[in-house]
Amino acid sequence: MIPVFVRRYFSADQRRWPLALKLSSRLNDFGVKMVALSRELMNAIYADDRGLNDRDPVVRLRGLNAAINDTLRRQAQEYKSYTYFNGYPYQGLGLLNVFGDRLADPRFDEYELRKFISEKDNVLDIGCSCGFIALMAAYRTGCRAHGIDINPYMIEIGRLCADHLNVGSLVSLEAVRIQEYAAKEPFTVVLSFATHWTDDENYRVSIRDHMERMHSYLAPDGLLLFETHAADPGQADFYAAMETVRDLFSWDGVFKKTESGLREFYVMRKI
Repeated sequence: MIPVFVRRYFSADQRRWPLALKLSSRLNDFGVKMVALSRELMNAIYADDRGLNDRDPVVRLRGLNAAINDTLRRQAQEYKSYTYFNGYPYQGLGLLNVFGDRLADPRFDEYELRKFISEKDNVLDIGCSCGFIALMAAYRTGCRAHGIDINPYMIEIGRLCADHLNVGSLVSLEAVRIQEYAAKEPFTVVLSFATHWTDDENYRVSIRDHMERMHSYLAPDGLLLFETHAADPGQADFYAAMETVRDLFSWDGVFKKTESGLREFYVMRKI
């Protein structure tokens, strides 16, 4: 009964959503602490003078969680620009119990990214938020991955997580506007996940302009993995705009519909 009441209470009035997010984040923090505490209690049985507790990856999650929360506090105090998801990470990462809206781990699997990214690839993730998709690509495949996002605090969280997973040498994250980003080398794979326009209105261009930019980042025969916004599927003007870039990319329709058809995922090869 309590979960039903909670859902009804918070869904009834959008003004309650920030409180719901705050409570959700606090519950996630509490869960991380409780899991770490349970591990510490178990480790106490087997601990020796080598400091087993300090090396336990689950126990170390508590330190990561604290560092992320400190970053979010500094963002709330210092960052005057638009923040997504009421200042919490828009992306979540189940692997490290990082609270967020859209979990990177299931998206990586749902989009079957393992089919398109290998150890040999050099991947660019644009508008990457915390860079968790790039991080997952490096962690799962061993590829090199670079992510860019306008929010330096989300980038900082991504770096903390990359270091925690020991993929900091493979993952580089950069706080920069896409309009000001100059790639130092071509990429074999570019990820554009719901970033061809942004809610903060910092980046509002046509599909053609966006695709030309993606095309410029790619090596010959490179892949663009493109996710739509929820507002795109079913819109005639969106599909018409996509047809105008057939000279830049080749693709065979929609690779996959996700989120009950709210979004579409395309695998597009550079011409």
